[in-house]
Amino acid sequence: MDILITNGTIFQKNSFSGGAELSIEYLAKYLSKDHKVKVLTGHKSKEIKTLKINNKFTIVYVNDEQILEFLDQELSSKHYDYVFTQLIWSEFTMKMCSKHKIPCVYFVRSFGVKIDLSNKNPEAPSILVGNTFYVQKKLKQIYKRKPLMLYPCIDFDRVKTKSRVDPKFIGMFNPVKVKGGEIFGKIARSNSNKKFIAVRGWTNLKDYNNNWDMNKMMQMTRAHGEKGAYSPGEPNLSGIRNLKIVNSTPALAKYLRS
Repeated sequence: MDILITNGTIFQKNSFSGGAELSIEYLAKYLSKDHKVKVLTGHKSKEIKTLKINNKFTIVYVNDEQILEFLDQELSSKHYDYVFTQLIWSEFTMKMCSKHKIPCVYFVRSFGVKIDLSNKNPEAPSILVGNTFYVQKKLKQIYKRKPLMLYPCIDFDRVKTKSRVDPKFIGMFNPVKVKGGEIFGKIARSNSNKKFIAVRGWTNLKDYNNNWDMNKMMQMTRAHGEKGAYSPGEPNLSGIRNLKIVNSTPALAKYLRS
């Protein structure tokens, strides 16, 4: 099969992606073993960049202003059996798949998406995929559809340890407010006899000055069917003596080896 995958924040160099992005990245690599897979993702440059991994796997980088026109041309000039999408750029993908009559597979990563995913919407995805049985159940209830369920794809080679180690820290990745960063801070403060560590995330949603990129945040809210843009919020984690904060997973690995 020929498969196109769209998500504006995957396969980003020098950035820490979230779980949804890592899951679709691993799925793309896995599918490319038996199928032709092209990934369409974002970068800031106006120059379209094509990275051919092998004969079955290609990644194309375009910027946010180019995506709608590029996707329209891509789907009109080439045959795809399916188009997979999630989060940022999903609304463009749904629109273009509907226009070109190509099956669209939409991965719903959490409940709360306000886009109309019911069959009453002419641009609704052909197939819905929930990442938990709870999300699958809610999709059935609200949209009166029969979604599939697929747990997030995990590359275990990236997360398993080479040898047995004793746990030293209680940790959290991406401790922003919307992910529960304030609660994590309170737990650390109330357990001063234990060591905590936090790894900053969502760097693919930040600008070169390490501030939240409001354009990206607007795309994220739009992909959920909402309006405007908001910051995920940085909780005040300063002054917690038993909490270490590192800026990336490489920095985490370096710290743990020291």
